[in-house]
Amino acid sequence: MNPPRTNPYGIPTGDDDSGAPRPHREPQYRQPAGRETQGGLASEFELSDELVLCCLDQISWRPTVRPRIIGLGLAACVIGQLVAFGKVDLVDRRLHLSHRAQPPTGVLMLEVWEAIKGEYDPQPAKTWLRYLAEHGAGTGDLFQRVVGRMASRSIVTVERQGALRRRVAYTPSNPTAAGWPFVRLRQRLNRLDLDLPNGRDAFMLGLLSRMGLGDRFVDAAQGRSRLDAVVKALDPPVLEILDHLDVLVAEAAMTQRT
Repeated sequence: MNPPRTNPYGIPTGDDDSGAPRPHREPQYRQPAGRETQGGLASEFELSDELVLCCLDQISWRPTVRPRIIGLGLAACVIGQLVAFGKVDLVDRRLHLSHRAQPPTGVLMLEVWEAIKGEYDPQPAKTWLRYLAEHGAGTGDLFQRVVGRMASRSIVTVERQGALRRRVAYTPSNPTAAGWPFVRLRQRLNRLDLDLPNGRDAFMLGLLSRMGLGDRFVDAAQGRSRLDAVVKALDPPVLEILDHLDVLVAEAAMTQRT
């Protein structure tokens, strides 16, 4: 019997030779009870929240890349979770609704799952990434959708700065907690006394590296080699989503779309 495969969060998928049904699992957005962040504050960030926070300058809290690229990363984040937890299947580069799983409970995941469900013919994953980045699941630009939800939950305050108010900062209500995802990922990559990132953190690093932000998290060649090893260890379907993200980010960089 082959050992069970795991999704990018390290949860067994149940795809082994025993024929046992695949367990229904939801992503754990909250840290386990008793686990604390920097400063003793429990994290209640969703994965999409952490991705946005890691894309911000940790002093000015302004985006370090264009919102278009963050939107593409968020689209890959949501689709990657749907694939990892068996809500949709990636077959021949197209997203197919999985009829063996219950609808997801997360707000963004449910919106995207419903949009995929509404398509009569399965569409390419790359098409979904592009569409979601620009339109969400019919709710508008995905980046603005996510930061709007973060603002409504008092995680950040949206501030327009400068004489023409063209610069936008997403100032956290708790900078220590908001900065912890960035610090945590850097520590796990660069400190040789720590195990390589896995699970949720590995998936996050895969997204950030394909968004062109990998260098922000590595200190030297050792950190770069550890980052490469982390990303290569992700499951093939998730790597395929990341490869599509890589192509779309490059296209966005060439067209200079905001």
